[in-house]
Amino acid sequence: MKKSLWFASMVLLLASQTTSRAGVIINMEQIGPNVVATGGGSIDTTDLTPVGTLSNSAFVFAAFPFGSYVSVGGTTTVDQVAYGSITGPASFGSGDQHFATSGSGDVFGVIADLQLNLPPGYISGSPLSATSTWSGESFSSLGLTPGSYTWTWGTGAHADSFTLNIGVPVPEPTTLTMALFAGLAGIGARLWSRRGAIRG
Repeated sequence: MKKSLWFASMVLLLASQTTSRAGVIINMEQIGPNVVATGGGSIDTTDLTPVGTLSNSAFVFAAFPFGSYVSVGGTTTVDQVAYGSITGPASFGSGDQHFATSGSGDVFGVIADLQLNLPPGYISGSPLSATSTWSGESFSSLGLTPGSYTWTWGTGAHADSFTLNIGVPVPEPTTLTMALFAGLAGIGARLWSRRGAIRG
């Protein structure tokens, strides 16, 4: 019984740490005739190094000269602060540049295995939220390879990540939390029934 409770406690602890360090996640989905990207989360910039500025709007370029690039948010060109010191996959496709037809929210993105681009004046840990749509496009026409791609940086309490999911069904954090608690409730009920059986 003690082992089961210890195991349940460890699962809960790991889940809470995973949730607190979720970083930013961009989910790209095929919705009808369009590709829609929804991004959100926050970035810990403590262990990142500013390397300059970049002006762009929401677009995807799977075969950028120095790494695949995705940016979400508004379609108006804005200056972004570029941060280096990230590691991860160098590519997520082989397509050319495609600007989003519509979008809203913060403009932010990642150049694979090179840098993060964040809104000017971004404060470490602040929430980011954006959506972009590529009308009349598919993953194939955009040159995107479906899969999950993650870039990481930092150590210890400042470790963080940026994840791009292309056509990968990803449950919402609330769904994951509910599933975890349902599992823990099941373990608790099982332990309680065993306890009752031993007493009887």
